[in-house]
Amino acid sequence: MFQKFRKVKCDPAQLAGIVLSISILLSVNTAHATESINGHRFISLCVVVDSDYQSKQRFAECESFVGGVREVLGNQTIHGHRACIPESVPDIQLLVAGIVRMKSVPEQHDGEAHVILAEFFAQRWPCNDR
Repeated sequence: MFQKFRKVKCDPAQLAGIVLSISILLSVNTAHATESINGHRFISLCVVVDSDYQSKQRFAECESFVGGVREVLGNQTIHGHRACIPESVPDIQLLVAGIVRMKSVPEQHDGEAHVILAEFFAQRWPCNDR
């Protein structure tokens, strides 16, 4: 049932290449979640109605996008904005707050949605480590 694995010798350069490839593959998910969309596109993804046959798919994309912004902000800044969102804040609260914020600043809709959300989240949940 189980096959024996043979040992494969790997020089340090090959190993470094493998590690680099794996880290690039792992970073793609976060990059995709926060890929550049503008405020108009964010609203069209997130504001859905039951009669729209693609509403579930679009809302899932919206959830993924907001989750990606949260994940990135947990480890680094986005265009200089840093937020310390408590783990007790559910993703749906971030999503709803993000939609409300985005709709309240129509003059920023041409800007990148992840930057607008990062700035808002940083204002709402600032980090107190200074």
